[in-house]
Amino acid sequence: MVHGSIPAVFREQVAKLTIRPMVYGKRDRHWRPLTWGQMGRRVNLAAAGLCGLGVERGGRVAIVSDSGPEWVLADLAIQSAGAVSVPAYETSTPDQLAWLLEHAECRQVFVHNRAQLDKVLQVAPRLPQLAHVIHLDERILEGRRPTVPPGVQVQSLLELEQRGDDPALLAEVEARVAALTSDDLLTIIYTSGTTGVPKGVMLTHGNLIANCEGAGRALAVSSDDVLLSFLPLSHSFERMAGYYMSMLFCGATVYFAEGMGRLIQNMAEVRPTVVTGVPRVYEKIYARFMATRGQAGLIKRGLADLALSVGRRMSKLRQSGREPGRLLEAGYRLTADQVFSGLRERLGGRLRFLVSGGAPLAPEIAAFFHAAGLLLLEGYGLTETSPVVSVNRLSDFRFGTVGRPLDNVRVRLAEDGEILVKGPSVMRGYYKDAAATARVLDAEGWLATGDIGVFEPDGKLRITDRKKDLFKTSNGK
Repeated sequence: MVHGSIPAVFREQVAKLTIRPMVYGKRDRHWRPLTWGQMGRRVNLAAAGLCGLGVERGGRVAIVSDSGPEWVLADLAIQSAGAVSVPAYETSTPDQLAWLLEHAECRQVFVHNRAQLDKVLQVAPRLPQLAHVIHLDERILEGRRPTVPPGVQVQSLLELEQRGDDPALLAEVEARVAALTSDDLLTIIYTSGTTGVPKGVMLTHGNLIANCEGAGRALAVSSDDVLLSFLPLSHSFERMAGYYMSMLFCGATVYFAEGMGRLIQNMAEVRPTVVTGVPRVYEKIYARFMATRGQAGLIKRGLADLALSVGRRMSKLRQSGREPGRLLEAGYRLTADQVFSGLRERLGGRLRFLVSGGAPLAPEIAAFFHAAGLLLLEGYGLTETSPVVSVNRLSDFRFGTVGRPLDNVRVRLAEDGEILVKGPSVMRGYYKDAAATARVLDAEGWLATGDIGVFEPDGKLRITDRKKDLFKTSNGK
């Protein structure tokens, strides 16, 4: 089915999956679900509330929040009001936040906790256009009352929804959703600014829909899957893969982790079938396993080394499309359950696969996970491509590569080896920066990524260097 906008996709799923849990967040030590039907109702009310605050079609509304069900609700409400969501990292400094809100001309901003509220109110006097701050947690105003500058209204998400419980405003939301097209702007995502002033990447509904469709076919996530989301939704990779693709398009259930400090505990509780992460997370799991191995006695350490050796041999065979022989398979079964069963159980015990993106993944990390019976698939992309360009598949992978391009993305190499990308997921351009747009996007729609790569004989892409003077650390920044 052809979809014109993300809210249209969401509404279709609400109609089909009404009573199924859509998303879980942890509160008061309990996982609390929102069903598709509950989220649909609240999104409509919040969108109507935004219309009541004067949010116009195409207006920019910021989200400065931890990831969670409320982030999803705010994002879908902004889109359903026909507006453009502008995410900011919760770790942004007051000056960074002020610059973003001014550059994007945001009149409304969602915040989640008191620290984020205080940052926004601190810079509000520098932002004459800022009119409304909506907090996503009712407990945010407990204790000391904030100092609110003149001209700014602070209200809760509940109050916003109550404002939207009006037939005329709800009818306006219906009209705005119906009017959305794939060419309409969905979001402006500001890059980290490693090479200078941040640039606002403009992505349309069509950009994100195309990427969800292409990545969804490549990874085959389904409504039977359970994901544990722990990366910031302000990060384009997690927003597309863990939220738009897995949840909205594929109907998977998503749990939002309590934080990196409780990630392993949450994995054991949730028992996810799919995880998306950045290399740093997987490196820590590997380092912890190797540290435990190093502290073990001689016999246990020898058994671990044998299991790793056999597992890596099996992995090499499977990467080349061959199956291991019976003797090798038997040797693996004999050692692997003793060595790796604890690790697999700590990660929930039912993972189908894991995905790594946002920064280069060391091949030895992927090989370790595969030896342990956990398939870790590396992909490649950038915010400007919504973001996925290529990814390894469940039955077609090779560590050290980023897999084949998605089936709706074209990739070619320039004479100097730079990776060029074209397709429906390539951005519209940089917000208010035509010169920067022209430097990376040519008249034919080819995007210059700044990365150098080569194609393997079987069509898989390997990243070999970086053309620009920019280095991404393994946490994706």
